[in-house]
Amino acid sequence: MQNSNPKVLLNASDPNVNFKYSVDDIIWKVRTAYATGMYQLYVDCLHIENNRLVSFFDVDNGEK
Repeated sequence: MQNSNPKVLLNASDPNVNFKYSVDDIIWKVRTAYATGMYQLYVDCLHIENNRLVSFFDVDNGEK
């Protein structure tokens, strides 16, 4: 899947990360995307969840 990010699988497998999808969920989404050709739907779905985590941890405290 073009524009997909392998970090979603790492986030899903990390017990210390509160990720919306399990590893099995992500594998199912990727397989379904390939089977149906609806890549962008699943890319967007995973991208939104992955960016939710990034925005939560990417806090600018003014230090450069």
